[in-house]
Amino acid sequence: MKETIKYTDKLPIQTRDVQRAISELRNTYRNTVFSNEWQALAKVYHDKVGLDEGYLY
Repeated sequence: MKETIKYTDKLPIQTRDVQRAISELRNTYRNTVFSNEWQALAKVYHDKVGLDEGYLY
């Protein structure tokens, strides 16, 4: 509901405004990195930097 209010200032709230808010929140949660994924992300970054510099780990 809070997200939908960003897209309208009148009542009743239009369906397209609700759909836009749902889409925005879906993208936010889809792109979230979860706490158990940070270590794997750090390893990928570290390995990539090593490969870019010509090192193999």
